[in-house]
Amino acid sequence: MAWPDIPGCSDSRNYGLISSAKLTFPGHWRAGAKTGLNTRDLKCQTFGAAGRILLQQLPSVRIIPIVLDWRTPYMAADVVSASLLTTPIGAGSLLCALHARLEAITREKLIVASAYADLPPYQRAIRAACGQVSATVTIESLDEALSACAPGDWLLFVDPLCFPVEPITAGPVLARIAHSCSAVHLVSMSQNPGGMTDRVQFDRRGGIRGIHRFYDRRTWMFVSGVSCTLLPASLFGTVRSELEVSQSLADFRRSIASCGVPARDVGIAGATFDLRREAHLLRLSERAIIHAPVPLENHPTARIEPGARVSGPVVLHRGAIISADAVVIGPAVIGAGTRIESGAVVAQCLIADDVTVPSGSVIAHRAVFGLPDTLEPSIDDFDDAAAALCLDEGPTDRRHLFYPLVKTMLDRAAAALGLAVLSPLLLLVAALIKLDSRGPVFYAELRETIGGRLFHCWKFRTMRIGAAAEQRELALKNQMDGPQFKIHADPRITTLGRWLRKVSIDELPQLYNVLIGDMSLVGPRPSPFHENQICVPWRQARLSVRAGITGLWQVCREDRRNGDFHQWINYDVMYVRHLSFMVDLRILIATVITGGGAGRVPASWVIRSAVIPLREEQPIGDRTRVEASV
Repeated sequence: MAWPDIPGCSDSRNYGLISSAKLTFPGHWRAGAKTGLNTRDLKCQTFGAAGRILLQQLPSVRIIPIVLDWRTPYMAADVVSASLLTTPIGAGSLLCALHARLEAITREKLIVASAYADLPPYQRAIRAACGQVSATVTIESLDEALSACAPGDWLLFVDPLCFPVEPITAGPVLARIAHSCSAVHLVSMSQNPGGMTDRVQFDRRGGIRGIHRFYDRRTWMFVSGVSCTLLPASLFGTVRSELEVSQSLADFRRSIASCGVPARDVGIAGATFDLRREAHLLRLSERAIIHAPVPLENHPTARIEPGARVSGPVVLHRGAIISADAVVIGPAVIGAGTRIESGAVVAQCLIADDVTVPSGSVIAHRAVFGLPDTLEPSIDDFDDAAAALCLDEGPTDRRHLFYPLVKTMLDRAAAALGLAVLSPLLLLVAALIKLDSRGPVFYAELRETIGGRLFHCWKFRTMRIGAAAEQRELALKNQMDGPQFKIHADPRITTLGRWLRKVSIDELPQLYNVLIGDMSLVGPRPSPFHENQICVPWRQARLSVRAGITGLWQVCREDRRNGDFHQWINYDVMYVRHLSFMVDLRILIATVITGGGAGRVPASWVIRSAVIPLREEQPIGDRTRVEASV
């Protein structure tokens, strides 16, 4: 990528972290008025029905962006201009990246609020980082910069410490303005390695009472950071003193709650970088280089001297120099005015502006602001869950996209045809259910599909009203060895329902789920959340594809009467490992042959490429243990 002239950026940098002003947001909002966001001049791409409704309801408002700036512990204390916003990211700065993201919400110039705003070197560094800054002020003097605000204006505080991996869509922000007069916090949710955590519960004597497993965004809901706070300008005078003593927007969120200001939290859908940690800043820098829309090029004034060795993607900012015999290994960013002297080695680092790396130095995996006291690699949790989510492996192979795309198209076509052909049978069954027992024809239960997304799984009702509430009373009679519930001669099942279950006709309404994209014809059995949380690898495997009406477990399972949870896990994982159109076709054929799963076929017939050892059967009482693996 060349270095084009970017309006407002004094050094004509291309910030490269995202697609600059050409970002595409769902329901992309564009503000045309210079005074702020004016809905009369809004132009939308991929507008959508929801966006049109919101456009009609949202009055003319002005959103003023205020970006907070901080120094983190890994920054050199003697470098006055060092801060998060002036940090070089990609071919630009973190401040430029934030400005590009905020353009979708407001056209107002940025106000930078920092404790170092009175220092001339810091002011010069901010102006060099991005020209779209109207004022650089301390938090104590912020009210002067906002003196022209009207009571109906909104203040958008942005904290770079909590930096979302993906741009925040404008829709949720504008929707809150249209329907709320309270503060709105865009929050990052706590994440655990593997997406889950186990907690041991002890009694008063120290004995173990139980072990509970919690899943992120399901049963583990804790706020780890605040990326943005949207505040009515009329409330700023009430909470300004709280902002002065806050160390982040997360502190500010807690403080304004104590002032009685009503507020609502809106969760950020994806992962976030915690830029208080050096490892996360390096991850952000790497992502800016690797995921740039086009390869980034060095600034025209940068220089790589003959004899220098550069390997991998390396971005040099204005006036940066790599001397002869120096070694730089990417991904790496070399800031403006920085010099890598002869014989120095820099590997996968972010080097800030105006740094001199002396000859003979070896720096690896560091964010360098001034020469650090130690040149040891950073050991700040490179393998933690959030960082692992943040750095993708790169573009997805198109071959891996072909199968799910074509399968979805075939599923929907087959579901539409099936609903049309079977409509007389469906109407007949619906009439019989009405005649057989009191209650609705259909029953819907929340189940999980691909990615853990919840959906309503539809079935013909086969139980009496209130059956779900009765399940707790029957829990001791459960005859399954896994998380599912089943008892023989279940008293809750109706007379007609017993026959519908036997021939699997009760599952036919799930064709509607396939038609709208919630399910597939073939896939793991759709289960509620409480059934999916027992085994973590199994959960990850079965939720990596869409749930299915029929599947490998249904047509290959044995020992149905006494429970076969081990086989359920085995066959779900086996199916995910051998995804193909031929496997799906054989499962559909097996479903017909076995009468909807009433019988079974050998797994080796369905998946012929799998290595499935002979079963070893050992009688245990009246049970048979079946051991099989892939």
